[in-house]
Amino acid sequence: MKRNKGFDPRRLRSHTPVRWRWRLAAGLTSSLCGIALLLAMIGIASLLGQPASLAQVSHGAALALLGTGISLFWLGIWARRRCRARQHRRSLSMASHLLKK
Repeated sequence: MKRNKGFDPRRLRSHTPVRWRWRLAAGLTSSLCGIALLLAMIGIASLLGQPASLAQVSHGAALALLGTGISLFWLGIWARRRCRARQHRRSLSMASHLLKK
């Protein structure tokens, strides 16, 4: 194969500046998932009869805590995936159909 001495493969991929907003958003969504898991665990513990020592939670409030925790967890997972996709989409200069699904 013929090699060109002036070829530099690092020039093919453009270097974009670091997007701190997307990193911060990904971190915040991870924190949201952690808080949601704690809410869900409090709800489950209250339903099983071992309420948290800080407050007595009724059956309806325990179900509400569990539902809120699960929904916030899925919302956090969805938002984190979106943030990570946006973060990586900006850094790759490839055609979208060539990217890993």
